[in-house]
Amino acid sequence: MKTYCRNNDVSWRLDEGRRKTVAERLQKGDLTGNRAIVVLSLAGTLYDLDMVGADVWIALDAPQSVEQIADAIIDRYDVARPELVAGVDALLLDMERSGLVRPAA
Repeated sequence: MKTYCRNNDVSWRLDEGRRKTVAERLQKGDLTGNRAIVVLSLAGTLYDLDMVGADVWIALDAPQSVEQIADAIIDRYDVARPELVAGVDALLLDMERSGLVRPAA
């Protein structure tokens, strides 16, 4: 089971106000505007994370496996666990390729 952690060279900012607004909109079924909850910066490149991406990033406060992250956030989304695990896995692979996360030692 692969475990990930944040790259300590990444600067980031969570917009709590926007997160609350987006969560309220999503509860009403409004899927527009679901972006830029967290902004990451690495080597002059900016990355925006939507609500799910933000939840994954925040879950990486400590090294976590894909399954641990999925279990930590599943109650927030109306999705089957296998689908969420696949999505979290794909996101973390993309983030690893971009240098935002790395395998935990």
